[in-house]
Amino acid sequence: MPHFRYYSVIGNNGGVVASSYDRALHYKQYLRGHVYTKKFSDFEEAEEYTLDHISEKAPFGCPIPLHCKINEIIFISKLLKSC
Repeated sequence: MPHFRYYSVIGNNGGVVASSYDRALHYKQYLRGHVYTKKFSDFEEAEEYTLDHISEKAPFGCPIPLHCKINEIIFISKLLKSC
């Protein structure tokens, strides 16, 4: 059975759950400020970590998604448009 790894990449302007380390490195160029990458063996843990970070960075009252899509960056600026 293959052992999958997921990578949460977070920055001041958003975050993403990447399916590989190479993709995580690619997404780092789109995130600003202190950009961090953390490895997880479970998608749900990576998703929770990413969404927690986004909820901390987004302004109060801004709608935070309930789930992440793999390899899709969630930008806080796009969330602000729906406030």
